[in-house]
Amino acid sequence: MMSYDSGGDYYSARPQILDRPGRPKTKLMAGVGFFGNGAGGEKAYRDIVATDTNAPYVDSSNGYKYNGIPSMQAKTQVPSPAQAAS
Repeated sequence: MMSYDSGGDYYSARPQILDRPGRPKTKLMAGVGFFGNGAGGEKAYRDIVATDTNAPYVDSSNGYKYNGIPSMQAKTQVPSPAQAAS
């Protein structure tokens, strides 16, 4: 499963497919792109962090939005059964 965010909110908390019943959690693998989107188009994550040492700890830098540590942590949280049912 690959999660592509679109539009203005590039980095959603986690793909909604994880919340669907009948999907065995042991069979799911999440993929996250390592690039940023900005006014200059796409930029490789390695290039973003090469110009800003704080970039891994936030979700945007120098006009580019991407999956930094905060987004990665949020996207890898597994919902509890009560959260998945709601």
